[in-house]
Amino acid sequence: MTQLKFLLHAVVATVASVAALMTHAVPSAEFGPAGDAVTDRCKEAAFFKAAAEAAENELQQIRQAVTPIRQQAVFLSLGAENEPEVQENARLRALADYAGDHAAAAEGAITAAEQKVSHYQALVNRWIGALVTAENAAALTFKTTGKGTGGSSDSTATAKMELTAAAEQCGTVELKSETGAKVDVSMHDAKKLKISPKSVITLTGHSHTATFTAYNGDAASATPQNSVFDTTPPTNNVIMLAGSATSKSFHLTATKPETRPYSGTAGTTIGATPAAAFLCRPTHTYAEKFLQTADDIAHAHCEAAKALEDAKIRPLPNGGAELAESTRFLAIANNLRAVSDTRYNPDKADERAKLQHLIRTSVKK
Repeated sequence: MTQLKFLLHAVVATVASVAALMTHAVPSAEFGPAGDAVTDRCKEAAFFKAAAEAAENELQQIRQAVTPIRQQAVFLSLGAENEPEVQENARLRALADYAGDHAAAAEGAITAAEQKVSHYQALVNRWIGALVTAENAAALTFKTTGKGTGGSSDSTATAKMELTAAAEQCGTVELKSETGAKVDVSMHDAKKLKISPKSVITLTGHSHTATFTAYNGDAASATPQNSVFDTTPPTNNVIMLAGSATSKSFHLTATKPETRPYSGTAGTTIGATPAAAFLCRPTHTYAEKFLQTADDIAHAHCEAAKALEDAKIRPLPNGGAELAESTRFLAIANNLRAVSDTRYNPDKADERAKLQHLIRTSVKK
């Protein structure tokens, strides 16, 4: 088993650099450090932009971690082709199979993660665009322009309304703290996400305060007409005119958008329950619409995060003690012995124990 010991240590040394990817992120507070920084709709958009990027970066790291394992499998296979001694040739081929199986399993998990991450990115990118567009739309102001046209019996009139855009509302694409420091975003460190309701996108309930100014002629003047609008509060949703009003015109001269408070603070649970962030909802049907529900986004986040966690590369066992617990390697060791020795039956406890003891004593950590 000396050659086996040498080759196993070579495999372990090659893939040791991926051990850091074994660490599972532990959810912190409800929203995590990044979620705590989300205090308005622009920051919500910045959070999801950063989350989509974090998912892609994590996926790229996982892809890179497979490469040395796949290379080691090729190296061992080439070594077997150049090894004339039967037993050593079998050992090399078995080790190549072991590393190859490990890489193949990882690649399968990566493919699944790529699909979940791609779906998540598609959802949040649409949400980001809708959030930012709605934020700019809510800040529009308008006024009457052009000539008014009298209506039936001079009791109604029409006039064009000119929209004026305010300054771009979401001035930065980075999520920053109140002090201006960039906030790092992870897919794994929260139990809830701050997601605005769809009514924010459709501007449901949003309002402007309008200012009407009356004039004595058909053109604006420096001196508006007085005593045109009644100061008595009306009972219904109307603007009262004073009984002595003599104005010949009035203009909608300005509107001021009302402040929209942030409504995503309560948060949406990522997983099926608040206590287990990545135990995803067992059943969920995505809305077949451009605008998703908060549950759609949270569920996509959950599925992407879980798929990334499942795809993280598990390093090859490091030494005999770990190898002895690997069912796959027990089978390989059995196949190696089949060349010249009696094969153990791993289904029998005593024979399995003998095989495990052989591996532990032959392959030191």
